[in-house]
Amino acid sequence: MIEKISGITKKLAESIAQAALRLNGGKTPQAVIVVGGGSRTFNLIPELARGFNLAAEKIGIRLPSAIKTIKNITPDLSGPEAVTPLGIAVMTAESSGLNFIEVEVNNKKFKMLDFQQKKDIVGALT
Repeated sequence: MIEKISGITKKLAESIAQAALRLNGGKTPQAVIVVGGGSRTFNLIPELARGFNLAAEKIGIRLPSAIKTIKNITPDLSGPEAVTPLGIAVMTAESSGLNFIEVEVNNKKFKMLDFQQKKDIVGALT
């Protein structure tokens, strides 16, 4: 099981690194921050380090404590998986609402938050 997961994680990390490097003009970043529950994916941090040719210490995980506008975060919401929903809550509270766009993947329609990102696969992943 670990071998299968490791292979998938390696491919995921390579894909993330290639897309990020392309978007960064081929330059290796000084550090990488991983956001959300996916950051807990088995072996993702060391594989990202390899993909970016960085020391593993240069790959960080964003935690809710980094969201300056939220105080007294409960322990239940202190892990990286809480960053995305808390970020959405902050955006909603600070604006008149959220904008969504509809995308189609494999003939299935999905709604996703519109962060004014480029409307392509890389934009959806970022």
